[in-house]
Amino acid sequence: SACLVGSEMCIRNRYYGGKRVIKEGEYAVWPSPCEEDLLALKRVVAGEKYHRVNNPIVIELEEKLKKWSGFTEGRAVNTGTSAIHIGMEYFSQKHNTVIISALNWPSAVAPIYMAGMKPIYVDVNLEDACLKEDEVLNALEENSSALVFATHLFGNVSYLKKVRSYIADKESLEIFDDCSQGVGISRMFSHSEKTTYTNAIAFSGNGAKHLASGELGILLANNKELIEFVDYISLSSSSRNGERVFSPFTKGFNYRPNVFSCAIAISRLSSLDLQLYIRRKNMLYLYKNIKELKGIRQLFFPYDDFKNCYGVPYLIELNHLGLPEKSVYRDYIVDLLYAEGVPVSVWLK
Repeated sequence: SACLVGSEMCIRNRYYGGKRVIKEGEYAVWPSPCEEDLLALKRVVAGEKYHRVNNPIVIELEEKLKKWSGFTEGRAVNTGTSAIHIGMEYFSQKHNTVIISALNWPSAVAPIYMAGMKPIYVDVNLEDACLKEDEVLNALEENSSALVFATHLFGNVSYLKKVRSYIADKESLEIFDDCSQGVGISRMFSHSEKTTYTNAIAFSGNGAKHLASGELGILLANNKELIEFVDYISLSSSSRNGERVFSPFTKGFNYRPNVFSCAIAISRLSSLDLQLYIRRKNMLYLYKNIKELKGIRQLFFPYDDFKNCYGVPYLIELNHLGLPEKSVYRDYIVDLLYAEGVPVSVWLK
């Protein structure tokens, strides 16, 4: 403890104080509000319908997202977690086992338990934080009927080409993709190619994500039956076509999308490709300029048009800096970077 206290005093005396390297206002905080956001909200108010799932704004968003992504079917719900939950409820009709990465968000794992399914946790690649393909294939050999849930963490792409080709030829296996942190990844999938096969995808419009529209979730598929299941499991079915249908004809979850969020998502969708391009360009610049720094391992490699930088993950390798492998030292490094104006935070301890 004496050594730790001494190290802390040394760090504080040497590095705290003075002018910040990155001055306030030199980078934009995401999401960056703009005039188009206000116009989108005014459009909802002018329509005098704030909650209807058959609101023209909701339907317009669904149609535009289908066209943008290339999927034939789509439904908007209230959050990305809801989209995952509905998907899990649908797939649980055929499977009771889900193969999922051990490094994941609680909101991605909880719907598995809510649907009464059993997760089988698989390790991830250190390079991209996505599922290890060989371990997924091993798990599939031991489970003749299973769902693979592929999380595209940090906007990295979980390609799983061998896994997808294997699943495409088997009726007893399916794959569900969580693109919450990488909306552009949805455009990679095509049923004409086995290596890019998927049964459905979910993504999020949460304020921290690419659409940055507020709380919003989307389910996309080329399977009309799955999309119709959304109307069964949620109260969205009660007014989809103007009718009033409730339990026992629906499960009754209230997963109706927020119309204001849908309006902002529509306004952002027109410039989404440009936004993703700029983010990849910025990340490429960052990658090239700090990749030789000692003690930092990068987990994002932006050499791919499908990769969508949600956040740029780094692994601080304390032993390469001559420091003990203790979280307190990592926290000091993050604290020092933040003090210099670098937009950095710690996700995992």
